[in-house]
Amino acid sequence: AIVATCPESELHEVALLGVALVCETLGFQVRYVGAAVPFKDLESAVEEHQPEIVCMSITNARLHPPVYRRYEQFRKFLAKRQVKFIIGGQFIGETKSHPLHADFRARSCSELEQYIRENYDVGAVPTESDLKSMN
Repeated sequence: AIVATCPESELHEVALLGVALVCETLGFQVRYVGAAVPFKDLESAVEEHQPEIVCMSITNARLHPPVYRRYEQFRKFLAKRQVKFIIGGQFIGETKSHPLHADFRARSCSELEQYIRENYDVGAVPTESDLKSMN
């Protein structure tokens, strides 16, 4: 399973919906917990759903110090449970961005898909002939 979310300071969902769609297409059961979710609630979601991966969409290059501290606590919470933490957003790779640590930093949904395909046992992409035979 994968938990898809945005940190408590972010009120956006379009990119996160794209992340959820990519993960579902790859065969994962996605628990979409949404945007602006407090880290304490994210910890509860991880305890409840026990995902392999948490995907977090972040648009701000710099998290405010209190949010950054909670982010780091959450990252360590995941590491103790051996849950991979993937972050993504348009700022990833910018030199001005805050050094947010994660197991993987995706700049796009295609980078996320490539990482998951390379690191997890996922189903094959249907070929054109596979799709034609379904009709």
